[in-house]
Amino acid sequence: QQELDIKAIVDPGFFFADVLRTRFKERGITIEGDAIRSSRSAADTNWRALKASDQRDARIIAVYETLLSDVAWRINKQSQNLFADALCKLQGRAWDLQHGRDVPGSWKAGSEAIHDFLKRMKIDDSKYVLIDGSGMSADNRVTARLISDLLLKMMRHKYAATFRQSLAVSATDGTLDDRMPDLKGMIH
Repeated sequence: QQELDIKAIVDPGFFFADVLRTRFKERGITIEGDAIRSSRSAADTNWRALKASDQRDARIIAVYETLLSDVAWRINKQSQNLFADALCKLQGRAWDLQHGRDVPGSWKAGSEAIHDFLKRMKIDDSKYVLIDGSGMSADNRVTARLISDLLLKMMRHKYAATFRQSLAVSATDGTLDDRMPDLKGMIH
């Protein structure tokens, strides 16, 4: 069995730009110049300018929508960390919009949305720290108690079946496909 060398993606935006450039180059399309990350203040200014402009030089050419249950399945069962990062920022965007702030999604706002959810579920979130949405940052913090409390609450949540179906199952599928064969189907 091949051992994978997994590394955290420190800058998903730059990673995307690099992969896009590589894929374009493979197909004969060259992108001039270097990929650069603008400062947060420049991004916010550009965001506001784009929203205010009547003459946008960009247009939507396609929209793809995926059910949240399918996204959760991919994130949880297959451990798609980039999807988790994006979903966290999407939650943050929705959180900010609910609170009157029309800004791009961020991990900080995603963290606020998750803390709010945990509080509404009456789960102690005092030791929970979210730095990124994937859980790959060494600075993320979560207690075993929080995880067990969350799993118990989700058993009775209105989306309990959807949540449970998104989890990998021992010796059956997802990231647990070849693990714990003696407990096949018993661990989610």
